[in-house]
Amino acid sequence: MAKKRRSKPHRKKTSSKGIPPKKPLQKSANRSIWSRLRSGYKGIVAISALVTLIGFVFLVYPRLTITPGITAVKLNPFYTPFVLSNDGYLPIREIEFTCGLGGVTLRNSNKPSFSNFGVQIANTEISSLSASESTSIEFNRIFNQEMPIASADIEVFVSYKPFLVPFRLSKSQRFKTMLNFSGELVWIPAAGSSMK
Repeated sequence: MAKKRRSKPHRKKTSSKGIPPKKPLQKSANRSIWSRLRSGYKGIVAISALVTLIGFVFLVYPRLTITPGITAVKLNPFYTPFVLSNDGYLPIREIEFTCGLGGVTLRNSNKPSFSNFGVQIANTEISSLSASESTSIEFNRIFNQEMPIASADIEVFVSYKPFLVPFRLSKSQRFKTMLNFSGELVWIPAAGSSMK
């Protein structure tokens, strides 16, 4: 007799479709934290670099002031020296200065006798000026002491080389004369340019 084959029990195949995979909650949270830390770190680095750059510019940028000194001759303001001060944190060098005459009126005259030209005094270069240091600028060789000056409008030009900078920079300041209570012609700062 032929032996009957026993049939193996049929196993039903189960499909994984439709069953949502388990999410790795811990790994996802860790990645989110690290992502935020990286973006925050990049922001801090960018802000630090910007602050450093601004601080460097503030440190090296020169700051010069030009102010009139004490009146030496009562009615001749060109005998009043100007004070050049280095208010920056670094020295400046190779300083040259020029006086631009916007208009000079003599007494007993209604019109400017000298106008719109610059006068550079010979041998006026200053080799260097340290931080917080001042020096005087004199233009008393433009007009002699007895010149009957009634009013003047000038512009002082200063050219220099800042520390660690290969090119020259310049600064100018306009001044006009005013008759004070003591009868002296004194310089006062004025806006704009006297050179037209």
